[in-house]
Amino acid sequence: MHILLVTTGYPPEHSGSGGRLHQMYTRLAGKDPDIAWSVATKRSAGNADMPGPRKVVAFARKGSEFPSVMEALRECIWAHRRVNAGLLDDVDIVHSAGWTWMTPVLLYAARRRGIPIVRELTTPGDPGGGSLGGRLIGWTNRLEIGRAHV
Repeated sequence: MHILLVTTGYPPEHSGSGGRLHQMYTRLAGKDPDIAWSVATKRSAGNADMPGPRKVVAFARKGSEFPSVMEALRECIWAHRRVNAGLLDDVDIVHSAGWTWMTPVLLYAARRRGIPIVRELTTPGDPGGGSLGGRLIGWTNRLEIGRAHV
């Protein structure tokens, strides 16, 4: 079984949830060698010394800490290109923790392929407000719920 973990930051030092998820998948893979995971993330410090994930693909940010519309668009295009390049080809489950602009693109592509989604809310206030980002978060959170009732 191959799991794609979609998260804000990796390696897991960036957040408590990332560390918890890394430990969980490391333990699962230790008990069952057929379990593997990969990571799609917004920021990464590299994974050369990090045992565990099969691969880590990271969006290369060019903007400031507060992303502009263009930076958000770049992230969505990046995610779309990764899907077209085969990111989801051998994935059995997509586990999304947190939210970035790539999240709706990757989860929508997974749903269209019939890949089950685990959506984990890890950010206080997620979903947020009536902004475009807040509406996308709400829509993203419903992707797997609508699928569960089909």
